[in-house]
Amino acid sequence: MTTLPDLPTISGDRRRWSNLPEAAETHAIAEVVSAHEGMVLVIAADTLEAERLHDELQFFLGSNKTILHLPDWETLIYDGFSPHQDIISKRLDVLNQLAALASGILVIPATTLSQRMAPAQFILGSSLVLSKGQKFDIPLMRRRLQGAAYRSVETVYEHGEYAVRGAIMDIFPMGSDFPYRVDLFDDEIDTLRTFDPETQRSLEQVDEISLLPAREFPLNSDAINQFKDQWFLKFQGDPRSCPVYRDVSQGLSPAGIEYYLPLFFEGLESLFDYLPNGTLVFCDNIEPKLEDYWQETEDRYESLRHDIQKPILPPRDIIMPLDELFARLKQYPRVDFRTTRQDNGRKSDYVFDYELLPDLTINERSQAPLDALKKFVEGSTARLLITTESNGRREVVDGLLAQHGLSTKVVEDWESFIEDDSKLAITVAPLDRSLAIGNIAMITERQLFGDRVLQKRRRDREKENFAELAIKSLTELSIGAPVVHIDNGIGRYQGLQTLTIDGQEAEFLTLLYQEDAKLYVPVSSLHLISRYTGAEEGLAPLHSCLLYTSPSPRD
Repeated sequence: MTTLPDLPTISGDRRRWSNLPEAAETHAIAEVVSAHEGMVLVIAADTLEAERLHDELQFFLGSNKTILHLPDWETLIYDGFSPHQDIISKRLDVLNQLAALASGILVIPATTLSQRMAPAQFILGSSLVLSKGQKFDIPLMRRRLQGAAYRSVETVYEHGEYAVRGAIMDIFPMGSDFPYRVDLFDDEIDTLRTFDPETQRSLEQVDEISLLPAREFPLNSDAINQFKDQWFLKFQGDPRSCPVYRDVSQGLSPAGIEYYLPLFFEGLESLFDYLPNGTLVFCDNIEPKLEDYWQETEDRYESLRHDIQKPILPPRDIIMPLDELFARLKQYPRVDFRTTRQDNGRKSDYVFDYELLPDLTINERSQAPLDALKKFVEGSTARLLITTESNGRREVVDGLLAQHGLSTKVVEDWESFIEDDSKLAITVAPLDRSLAIGNIAMITERQLFGDRVLQKRRRDREKENFAELAIKSLTELSIGAPVVHIDNGIGRYQGLQTLTIDGQEAEFLTLLYQEDAKLYVPVSSLHLISRYTGAEEGLAPLHSCLLYTSPSPRD
C-alpha cells in the first residue's frame, strides 16, 4: 500500500472506502489506525464477520493495540434461554475494560450494537477486589455475591459460581480464565490460588483478584424492588402467576431474564455511552441486517405478547430502532467500508488497490496437486504467506509443500513476514480469508485445501459431537498408522492404554514421535486428533513432539 487515505476527525464527517475484498478491509483498517491514539469502533454486519474482523485485526496489529470483541448473546430475542455463562463472562470483561479505555479497538456485530445495555456505572461500580491479608467475612461475602447474581453451588465448575467449605471459598469470577480458591486464617485471607475446575486441584498463588458481577444486572434487594415496581408499571394482571416475577422476587435468575433488563434500572444506556468522545467508527454495510433484525423482533413480539404468564416488553424498550441508532452514529467520525469497487467521484470516496488471488486450491485428484500454487510462487513477483490453524497443522502443510519442491520459511507473525524477504513463508493464525496487494499476498490453509481445517478454538459445546466422530475413525486405525495432533503434528498411533492418574483409572490414546517421545491423549480430548490424510501412509513424516512427555500421561 503506497498511500493511505486521511481519516475523518470531525463529528458527522463520513467517508467511504471500497475495493476491499476478503481480508483487505481488515488490513486497510489496521494500516491506517496503527498510529491512531484514540478509540476505534468497528461494526460488523453479523457475528461471524465480527469474529473474522477481530482475529484478522489481532493478526495484522499484534500486540501494538488493545483489540476487544463484544460478543452477541447468541439467543433469539424473547427466548426462554439465557446466554451461556462464558459469553456473559466475556461481555462483562469487555464492558469493564471499555468503560475505562481511552485507546484501542472494539469489534461488535451490528445487532449487538443495537441492544440497550446496563449503565456503565453499574459495571464499574459493582466490581470487587480481594487481596491477601484483607479482612474477610464469609456471610457478608455470600450476600454480596448473591447480590451480584453469583450462584451458590457445591462444586465450582463455571463462571458465576461460588462454593463455601469451612474456611475456604471457591469463586469463578466473570472475565477470568480460572476460578480462585480463597483460603482463610481466622478472619483474614491467607492465600489466593487459581485451581483447575476439572480436577479441583490448586494451581498458582496470586496476590489479588477482581470480581465482576455475574450478570449484566444486579440482584440485590434494591434491584429486586426496582424490578417489582417496574413490573407493575409495565404489565397488567396478577404477577404471582408469572414464573419470571416469582423467581426474581426470590433472588433467582430465571432463563431469558436478559430481555427484562429495563426493569432492573431507572434507565438503560447503549454501547455509545461506553465510548469516549471522538471515537472513530468503521462500519460495514449494516443497514439491511438491522432492518431484518428489527422486523424479526417485531414479528416475535406480536406472536408472544399475549401470554399472560410471560408478558414481554416491546422491542423499543430492548433494542434501538434504526432511526435512533443511526442518529447516534452521526455523532462520530465514520468510515464505511465496502467489498466491491465504488467510486462516484466524491472527495469522501477512496478506492484501494487490493486484488483477488487466483484459485490456488490443492487438487488432490491431480497428478500435480500443487501445480497452481507452484506456478503462482514461481511466476509471480509477490511474496506469499500461508497461514495454518495450529503448530501441528503448520508442520503437516510444511511437509506437504516440501514434498512438492516448495521450500518455506517459518515466521512468527505478520510483522515478521513483512520485515523478512523470503519468497514463501508460513505461520500460525486462525484466519480464513486471503489478501493481495502489491508484492504482498496471504492465503489460508482453508483456502488451499478447500475445506475449513479442524480448529483448536472450537466451542466446548461442539467438542462432544466431534469427539464421537474422531473415536469412530480411530477405531479403524492399525498400530503404527500416522495420525495428526492439532499442536504436535504427525505421530504414530500406538493404541489405547488404561492408566491410573491421581487414583483414578482413565483411558488414553498413545502417540509415538521422534526420539521415542510419547504423547498420552485422554479419550476426552480426542477432538485434538484426526487421521492423516496427506500422501500414502508409508510416506508420512514423523514429527518431533512439541510437548515434552515423560512416561506420566499428559495432553
